[in-house]
Amino acid sequence: MFEGVTYAARQYILAQASAGKYQISTQERDLLAEQSFAVNKKGEIETKEIFLQFLPGFLLTIKVLGRCIGRGEYVAKAFGHHLYKNFQSGIAIRNKITHPRRTQEVILSQADIDTIKNAEIWFDTLLLELLGDAFKKHSEPTGK
Repeated sequence: MFEGVTYAARQYILAQASAGKYQISTQERDLLAEQSFAVNKKGEIETKEIFLQFLPGFLLTIKVLGRCIGRGEYVAKAFGHHLYKNFQSGIAIRNKITHPRRTQEVILSQADIDTIKNAEIWFDTLLLELLGDAFKKHSEPTGK
């Protein structure tokens, strides 16, 4: 869920930037679009698809979104909140069960489940606040 919502948020930012509603740098645009560029042997520019690691890509997405809607301070506070540690731990739990090294790693403890629940609370609160502000800001008639 976290990955899917983050992907959708990146697409939203890119669409708003393309429409001239958000100002993002060329580097931010390329990274949010998961693209890089290289020159081939013929001297032609080729677009290469890249895949952002989840946490760095998530941080970039949320920081850019926060800045674009004037909520950079809110985002900074969210990443300092104690439940953000649960989000980080939740990613480690997800990685452990998705790519187990031992059979017992696919079994979640109650502590793991509680960590994931707290991670979801943090994530949902953050995204509801930011996306709610973003949609409200862009649903108002131009000139308001």
